[in-house]
Amino acid sequence: MPLTVAAIVERLGGECVGDPAVVIERIAPLDEAGASEISFVANPRYRSQLALTHAGCVIVAPALRDEAVDRPHGGTSIVTPDPYHYYARLSQWWAERAGPAPTGVHPSAVVEPGAVIGAGASVGALVGISVAPGVG
Repeated sequence: MPLTVAAIVERLGGECVGDPAVVIERIAPLDEAGASEISFVANPRYRSQLALTHAGCVIVAPALRDEAVDRPHGGTSIVTPDPYHYYARLSQWWAERAGPAPTGVHPSAVVEPGAVIGAGASVGALVGISVAPGVG
């Protein structure tokens, strides 16, 4: 589920520098990130990669603020004292929001012939699914 940078900052704190309305669809490594993805730079020795990234948003420490703002490919930044910790918290929250991955139909579930199970559905253990009268 996509989020704006503003929603991320509202939830996790930090200072948004740039456009808070940037929509983030995925977390990605700095060297692979695109305009709808967020990444981070925690170690100043990776500052050269900051200039090359196409990330829509980069989480940085105050020491990298100016470099993040002046990126040749543009983008928004979240400035925070500990980018690595912020990234870890973001990753955890992102996973919680996504919920469990669909698991399909559990082997112990009973699905009546004619019932339609959606592609992204999960049918748990010992669940019974039948076709409603007049359907099918």
